[in-house]
Amino acid sequence: MKTIDHLINDELLGKEISFVWHAGEPLAVPLHFYEELFDIIKQKIPSTTQVNHHIQTNATLLNDAWCQFILKHQIRVGVSVDGPQKINDINRLTRSGKSTFDKVMQGIDCLTRHNIRFHAIAVIGKDALDFADEIYDFFKNLGVTKVGLNIEEIEGIHTVSTLAVDESSMFVIRNFYQRLYDTQLDDDKPLHIRELDDAKRKILQIPIDYFSNHGITQQNNPYQIISVDIDGNFTTYSPELLGQKNEEYKDFVLGNVHTTSFLQATEGDLYKKMKSEIHSGIRNCEKNCAYFSFCGGGAPANKYYENGAFSSTETIQCIYSIQTPLEIVAGRLEKVLPV
Repeated sequence: MKTIDHLINDELLGKEISFVWHAGEPLAVPLHFYEELFDIIKQKIPSTTQVNHHIQTNATLLNDAWCQFILKHQIRVGVSVDGPQKINDINRLTRSGKSTFDKVMQGIDCLTRHNIRFHAIAVIGKDALDFADEIYDFFKNLGVTKVGLNIEEIEGIHTVSTLAVDESSMFVIRNFYQRLYDTQLDDDKPLHIRELDDAKRKILQIPIDYFSNHGITQQNNPYQIISVDIDGNFTTYSPELLGQKNEEYKDFVLGNVHTTSFLQATEGDLYKKMKSEIHSGIRNCEKNCAYFSFCGGGAPANKYYENGAFSSTETIQCIYSIQTPLEIVAGRLEKVLPV
């Protein structure tokens, strides 16, 4: 297991490490693959490092055997589902165009029967924005620990979004978040919504000068995230970079674990180029954006795919997933908290 060997030999292990199995459908791989792999990880990773496993799945392949494996290894589960069937069926169809919703719900029922807690991630496109109440009720009744709302972005092969940065889109998205927030505030046992909860946490708990002093997030700080594909190719920064075709950045591949260690890759020209440009982007955000204290410089993948440069600043993701929730939560707090 070259990836594990490099993590150990390059001294990249801390007190805790998370293995996130995602991109495509991770459960399409036979269960015995993970059984063998988890044993190797357990044997190799020192006991001084806590190991956490995460799986992001569309739930269509979940069954009792998978759930027993999840329980055995205390795997944290995320389910990709966009909401009630009429919303989920907009994009989550089989290759033949059939709905996946019933299979998704069967998988979720399997998790529930085994008392496995899970969160959800929903992609929110233009057609979903008129259904804030239905989306809230769906995830509340589903019993998720939290739902993350991925407002549709331009990223990788997804070169066009149904949402533009214009006055009409911003109006509809703001109303969508506002309705969710109002419902959340009126709920005795509110649904946890990542974007709104994170905004409130940033305003109330994170020191106002934190990012000005640190200027880093997991996505723009090298080797906080290491992405490795099935062939052993790896990169760092935003995980969405790996697997994309790009001549200028050599498909963003810094090396291959079979021939190159993670630290060896830092001596390469590609790593140095990416690091320099991403750092410039962080500094440009700090100079030009009033939200930098709550963000830390944005996501490199979004900057590159939307603006064509790591050194750029504002993106759809910034405006719709960070700025808009912050404005809504801040507006509410200004009304209820003493000056």
